[in-house]
Order: sequence, then structure tokens, then C-alpha cells
Amino acid sequence: MIRKTTWEAELSDYISGKRGEPFEYGVNDCCMFAAGAVEAMTGIDPMEEFRGSYADLRGSLKALKDIGEGSLEATLDSKFEEV
Repeated sequence: MIRKTTWEAELSDYISGKRGEPFEYGVNDCCMFAAGAVEAMTGIDPMEEFRGSYADLRGSLKALKDIGEGSLEATLDSKFEEV
């Protein structure tokens, strides 16, 4: 993934827009927040297929098995090149 030339401003805008939003599985949880930051910087949503696919912890674990690579760590490893 390559960052946009405007990535700093876009990331800042993204974080400002999320400030005050409550935690919500599948919408504003740790993974979706980070994926949104990546999208703001690159234009690519690495977790697009997960959005809207779960609404609680149990659903997130099921989504990781059904859509992902079985675990969060393995799924993220498959999405990003190690540096």
C-alpha cells in the first residue's frame, strides 16, 4: 500500500471525526478503527469484507473464522506485508 500525498491531513481528519464515538463491534472497534485509519491514509480499506459482518464479540470471532484466516493475527498478517 502506498500512502496518499495528503495522508497526514486525511488521517488527522479521520481521527478527529472518530473522537467521542463509542466503541461498537463491527463499526468502531479496535480493528475497524485501525482499518479506517489505513483507508484514510491509502484509500484502501483492508477490512472491507468484515464491515457489517458482526455486532458482538462472538460474531467477530465467527467472522475471523468464516471470512478471515481464523484469528485476528493471521488475518492481519494476510492483509499487510511485513516490514
